Amino acid sequence: MTNHENYHLLLMRHGKADRDSGVKRDFDRQLTSRGRRDVGNISRWMLLQQWIPDKIVSSPAQRTRETALLVAGELQLNADSIIWDSAIYNASLDALLKVLNKQFVQSHCLLLIGHNPGLDSLLTRLSRTVPPRTGAGKLMTTSALGILDYGNQPIETGAKSAQLTQLLRPRDLG
Repeated sequence: MTNHENYHLLLMRHGKADRDSGVKRDFDRQLTSRGRRDVGNISRWMLLQQWIPDKIVSSPAQRTRETALLVAGELQLNADSIIWDSAIYNASLDALLKVLNKQFVQSHCLLLIGHNPGLDSLLTRLSRTVPPRTGAGKLMTTSALGILDYGNQPIETGAKSAQLTQLLRPRDLG
């Protein structure tokens, strides 16, 4: 059984987005039906495992917005509790560290929803162990959820500051 008394940072990549939807800006791309299904499956797993964040911080891009709202709905969280932070969109590792440093205050379990390659870099920096990649060499696939455990210490952004206890990808759920 997972120790939910510890401090945790949950990292989630947005669901699969439509590249050929005809929208002019990358920012406006929407989730595909597969993306919505995968986010729903990961969110239901989170609910079953009682991974309920006390704060969600998300990029405001359309695909991450949809992802955050789906997660909040499945976890029965009020959509008003989501913090939309434009600094997460196309963020470098340094930008994501600044977002975290601003947001993890007073948070026991924080969920950050964002994009690659930034999330790959963030997970790699924070994890004490090398995160497992897929056979194709991918780390944070679309809809993937990484769970970082800080033990009884508050969330922080130092290198190798947390134990990666789970890296769940949609294919892991069947």
